[in-house]
Amino acid sequence: MQSSESRTILVTSMQTTGSMETPDREAEAHSEQAPRVSVTMPFLDPAEAFITEAVESVLGQSFQDWELLLVNDGSGPEALAVAHRLAARDARIRCISHEGGINLGIPATRNLGILHARGELLAFIDSDDTWYPHKLEEQVRLLDAAPQVDMIFGRSLYWRAWLDGADARDRPPSLLVRDRTALGPGEFLHKILQARVMVPCPTNILVRADSARAVGGFQADISNLYEDQAFYAKLSLSGVVLACAEVWDRYRLHASSVMSSATRHQAAAARRQFLDWLGTYIDGIDYDTRALRRTIRTERWAADFAYGPRLLRSTRKLAALPERLLHYRQADRATADSER
Repeated sequence: MQSSESRTILVTSMQTTGSMETPDREAEAHSEQAPRVSVTMPFLDPAEAFITEAVESVLGQSFQDWELLLVNDGSGPEALAVAHRLAARDARIRCISHEGGINLGIPATRNLGILHARGELLAFIDSDDTWYPHKLEEQVRLLDAAPQVDMIFGRSLYWRAWLDGADARDRPPSLLVRDRTALGPGEFLHKILQARVMVPCPTNILVRADSARAVGGFQADISNLYEDQAFYAKLSLSGVVLACAEVWDRYRLHASSVMSSATRHQAAAARRQFLDWLGTYIDGIDYDTRALRRTIRTERWAADFAYGPRLLRSTRKLAALPERLLHYRQADRATADSER
């Protein structure tokens, strides 16, 4: 992992934005047994029904050794009152805010949750998404069995049926790599840039707290549209990521979500900002990044054109088609062999 300097930057920056002083984790450990998993849920004026469902999906986990941090990102009094009512339902739930109750964006809000987290593992759930009941149990078991892995992720169900009950349209995306693929330093990021692995929803991941803090947490100066990929980039460059085929959450599709409400111009500008930041960030990496730099340059060039990223992905898919067909043929043979 990266040096402890980046962790100090995370804590220092969040001290200036959090509503509480930096927690004394040693004192907390003596006064109360720390949970294994700390769950952060950022919220900004969510629909009451959405955040209630999200909290209830945490309460309903088969794995119960967790704490839930409801982190307010500048919500109005009505949404804040709802969050406090939800927190009152269980002693493991806390509600915290940035200093002055201001809005600082999703990355800074996730970081405030990381600052106050007491668990050795970190999970995130957006206030409009939900978890399946065995999400934490299965992910904790997998991470316990693979101490070399820093982060684990699976697939999310793209959830439309919450609106009309027509669940036939709900589908998880393809993982694009084999189940239980361990991606070494830099590999996860490189595959994300080339659209050769699924980009996980933050609601789906489970990450070691020490690993997340060592890379400085989420990047507060990155657009909400790419805050997740910036975090994955930092973690990938210094750690190991495990890709799994399980579906562990439901990603609610609705018009007011961050992704749905962004215009094409905003999305293109956010991608250019992310790639420019990434090109600078990898200067601090102490291993050979020439192939990664070539990919970043290609992606940045494509980002200057209206349909550049889409055309680049299509070209790569055509180039990778023989390999994918071979993969599917091998998978079919494995299935057929197991049925004999």
